[in-house]
Formats: sequence, C-alpha cells, structure tokens
Amino acid sequence: MPKSQSVANGSGCGSGAEAGAEEEEKDVVILQRSLTTTCTVNLQGATITSWRIENEEQLFVARRSYYHPHFPIRGGVALAFPFFGQWSFGPRHGVVRKIRWRLLVPPQKMASGDVQAAFIVCDDAYTRSIWGNNFWLCFWVILQAAELHLRYFVFNTNHLMPFECTPMLMTTFRVPDVMHCQLTGLHECECSQDETDIDFDVEQRQAVRVDDYVRRLYYNTPDLNLSDERTGRTVSLIKDMPDTQIWNPWDGREPMLCFYTQVVEEVDFDPDDYLNMLRISCGHVRKPITLNPNEYFVGHMVIKVDKPRQEHLKKEGKARTSRVLPDLPRDVAFSLPRLPRFSTLLVPGLRDATARSQYASPSLTDIPYMVAEEIFTHVTKKDVPYMMAEDAVARVTDDDVPYKLAEEIVSQVTNK
Repeated sequence: MPKSQSVANGSGCGSGAEAGAEEEEKDVVILQRSLTTTCTVNLQGATITSWRIENEEQLFVARRSYYHPHFPIRGGVALAFPFFGQWSFGPRHGVVRKIRWRLLVPPQKMASGDVQAAFIVCDDAYTRSIWGNNFWLCFWVILQAAELHLRYFVFNTNHLMPFECTPMLMTTFRVPDVMHCQLTGLHECECSQDETDIDFDVEQRQAVRVDDYVRRLYYNTPDLNLSDERTGRTVSLIKDMPDTQIWNPWDGREPMLCFYTQVVEEVDFDPDDYLNMLRISCGHVRKPITLNPNEYFVGHMVIKVDKPRQEHLKKEGKARTSRVLPDLPRDVAFSLPRLPRFSTLLVPGLRDATARSQYASPSLTDIPYMVAEEIFTHVTKKDVPYMMAEDAVARVTDDDVPYKLAEEIVSQVTNK
C-alpha cells in the first residue's frame, strides 16, 4: 500500500493515516455509503482497488502490486488509454494507469444516499514523450448499495489534430474459485485471441468457463453476467461499450513482453492468484474512437452484484432488473462546451469566485463544463492565438458571412 494515505468519505467525516511530508496530498480516496459498503480509489491511475458490499470484497488486487509512479496497479478497476493491449509507441494498456490523477469532485452523498466522486488527469511531459497528443480524462464513480456506476470522459484538447483511441475499462473480479464460475452473454459473438489477431472465431458456448490460461477478445457483445456456483453471487455488467476481453494468467505462463521497452515485465501475481481472479475488460477495440479537436467521448458501465441472501438490498430498491444507461447514445462524440469569453478566465480577479458553487452536487451534464474550466486554468501563452481564433469564429453571425466569403476569395487570389 502507499506510504502515505488520506481518506475522504461521503459523510465528510473521514480520517486516515498521517501523510507525513505530503500531508496535503491524498493517495487514497474512499467513497463510504455505509460502514460496510465502501469503494476505495487510489490516485495512481485512478484505480479502484477495493469495492466492498456488506464487508465482502468484490475486486481482486495483486498483493505484490507496485504503488509507485510509472507502475500500474495490478487488478481492481482501471482505465486503459489511449490504447488497449500492445501498441507500437508505448506500454501495454496505455499510459494513464501509470500516472497520478487528481480529485475533481470530492466524495459526497447524493440525495439518494449514494456517494459520488470524480477524478481528472491530463497529458504531461511523460505522456507526450510516448504519445504526442493533448488530452484530458475524467473518471466519474457513483457507489450505490449493490451497484458501481463508472463513467469516463475523453477530451481531445489538441488545437488542430484529431486522434484515435481504444479506451477500455478493465475490471478484475475476486472469485472463490474461477473454475466454478461461468460468464454468459458471449454466445455467437465473434472473437479472436487478441486485438492484433486477424483470425476470427464464433463463440459456440452458451456459458464460458475458465479452466486454463485465457486471453480472448469478443466483439459487439451485449450485457454480461458472471455467476459463481459456490456462493450464488451474480455480477451483471451493463455497458454501452461493444467489445469485451476476458483474461486469466492461470499459472503465469503468459509472456509479459513490453514492446515499448523490449523487456519482459515482472509478473506481480502470486503463484495461486489465478484461482481467485478473472479480469473482464469492456470498451472499444475493433472500431477506435476518433475525436476531433475540442470533442469529447463518454463511456458508461454499471456493475451490479446480486446475491440471494442479500434480501435487504431488494427492499432498498437497489436490485434493479432493467438497464440503467438512458443518458447518452452509443459511439457518439460531443463538442466541448464553450464557456464565457476566455479572457475572463485568464485574467486574475475577473473570475467569479462563486462560479463553482453550482457544482456542489454535479450531474452528468456538469462534468464537461467542469473539465472545460480545468482546461482553461492550464492555458499557456502559446494557446492564446488559437483560442482567439476559436472565439472569433464562435461569434460569427449571418451578417458576417458575405464578408467572410469575400475574405476567403481574396485569400485565394493568385498572380494570374
């Protein structure tokens, strides 16, 4: 675990270990719905390292995981970005799992009693040395009685260049014995060995079981259900992401070759860890997301746990049977919202000190505006010409169009 920890919870009365010289920084953020239902997020990669329901852990994290910069935490819930799997420029599953995120929205109780928090990160010298694009990411977590709502926002903050990405939410579940689990929902889906394989099969099994090493990628998958025969627990993955990978290293035979460093990565798992884990990753692989400058993309997944003996959860109305993703259409990119004139955001003293009070309890539609404000606070001198041009274009009216056309014609005039 990290050397320094600081804890926050939804009731605002959390406490934690002393943080020493870095007391102001929070290595760990805790969403606490009740004394026995909590979610722990480590700012290293904004990785969810624990999710407890009635004191029962739902996620698996390798005991030997590194909690240091530029090392990913093995297990839990993490976002792979900009690319999932192996890619030519950088480490497996991208770079954002290896860098420190910041807390955008501290844990806070909602009117429903659920607890939410949001985390944010942007490109830096390390990410640009590997992948030379400007981006912002926001990861929004809502903890309910028996559900975990996860939503990520990908923002392209390049001035001119679009980029492609294949974001994936990787969730490593803790199970008593993986050989007594089955995954349903993949029947008749196309599949391949990994993201680079060009040979496709069709899954013929009604229920997929794991009894050996597996790393298999499925395309255009529906919602999934992971059932545990021993405990009766069923985990439902309700998602708006088309592709799914299942992975279990089994006895550690998988070569963990990192194409970026050309060395074999150290495997952080203990010899018998494979029996108690199964990673299910959901996102976009076959069809990458393309974002133009100032566009953003939203991905959403709900993880719901249903256990027969947890009857009190049904009384609370949290054991839903219908889909709960009504907010956004699938595979659509949105334009970053325009804020008031950027000059008021650059000059000290002109910003309204109470502007953020409207985000005391942010909703889905607030997050893009909050990220837009964060972007503006990091503006540098080299950004100003681009922002002035964007601002001028945004204020063009119908009366300006003839003049704009005339200017365009003049600009195309040649000597002949």
